Amino acid sequence: RCNGNGAEPGTGVTTCGTCGGVGRLRRTQGFFAMEQTCPTCGGRGSYVETPCRACDGGGQVRKIRELRVQVPAGVENGMRIRLAGEGESGNRGGPGGDLYIFVSVGHHDLFERDGPNLHCRAPVSMVTAALGGEIDAPTIDGGRVKIRIPEGAQTGERMRLRNDNHEPSLTDSRINLAIAGISGRLGRAIASEALRADDFRLVGGMVSSQSAHLHVDLGVLVDARHLGVSTVTALEDAVQNAQVLIDCTRPRVTAAIAPHLAALGARALVSAVTGLDAEQQAMLEKAAETLAVLQASNFSPGMALVERLVAQAARMLDANQYDLEIIETHHKRKTDFPSGAAISLGKAAAAARDATLEDVARFDRPRQGGHRPSGEIGFSAMRGGGVIGEHEARFLSTLEEITIGHRAFDRRVFARGALEAARWISSQKPGLYRLQDMLG
Repeated sequence: RCNGNGAEPGTGVTTCGTCGGVGRLRRTQGFFAMEQTCPTCGGRGSYVETPCRACDGGGQVRKIRELRVQVPAGVENGMRIRLAGEGESGNRGGPGGDLYIFVSVGHHDLFERDGPNLHCRAPVSMVTAALGGEIDAPTIDGGRVKIRIPEGAQTGERMRLRNDNHEPSLTDSRINLAIAGISGRLGRAIASEALRADDFRLVGGMVSSQSAHLHVDLGVLVDARHLGVSTVTALEDAVQNAQVLIDCTRPRVTAAIAPHLAALGARALVSAVTGLDAEQQAMLEKAAETLAVLQASNFSPGMALVERLVAQAARMLDANQYDLEIIETHHKRKTDFPSGAAISLGKAAAAARDATLEDVARFDRPRQGGHRPSGEIGFSAMRGGGVIGEHEARFLSTLEEITIGHRAFDRRVFARGALEAARWISSQKPGLYRLQDMLG
């Protein structure tokens, strides 16, 4: 009716006489100048003498209209679609805004979304699973496709239909994964992430004989789907179908299981255990003669970067002028001190200064122990609450301080890093590797 200017047709918009159309009033008192919104026009610089009867002078009316939106293929939850100029109309006839449609993917009776992939559960008779055969499976476009089931198929096995050609692929390129210490915090986090990943199959989980989670289904253990595979205490049972074992146990367990993995058919070991003594470390290194072993004290990509930065800083900053203190904080259940990640930072810094950590490390200081010697690397630790992991390397001089640090907010960062390590180590030759080797 008014084309957005708020004035009744046949009338117009009048320039505000109070502010001269500026919308603001400026007053000066001595050295001070004050500016305020014009009380007559409300800052618009003009006003309507005869308001439009349809919009009451506001220039806008509220209406509901339907729009047809083209949804592109492959959208995911949280994505938004922009419709230019379809938003709120502009003030006083100005250009309209844009309309954003936020996507929420609904439930489907047959298919589940997993990123760009779709999953569909298809029932297979016991006879077909045992002897092999063909089944009809639905496709997302409403069609059907025949899939060949290999002889001896097991519950949970996947057949892949590549792209939209619906061509069955009978090869399963997933990595068969077992986790020792699966009932612990890190073990559960890794198992949960492995079940979400498209390239892993969780085939084994090892717990202690006293564990309350013995003989529990691996999927149920992490509040996921039933897998038909339960936790066991024997290493040979846990890894009988595994290509890679991720070890989240304790040093004495690591030393006991590492030498036997190769003989049991495992191809690689990812060791997430810290606090190994010299004898236990030697046994792990012995296992690396016949097994690809990736040993890391912390699987966070951020901590790997921090380690590099600490080494670079230690190399560039004179040890006689910059003292190095490494401070770490963890939850109250962590038993080793300092943390393995803190030791790794110390080793990286010592090596950068052409020293060995054993020669320069200081893990405790007496109340009256004299002055701090140059080149010493000090360690401090705090234990309490539920802190997941915090590490800080402080280079202190008399004139400045450089701090390099990392703080973990969720154990998933370690779990995802451990899975990335498993992907990488599964294709390596026997040998002992570090996270820095994987990162290049």
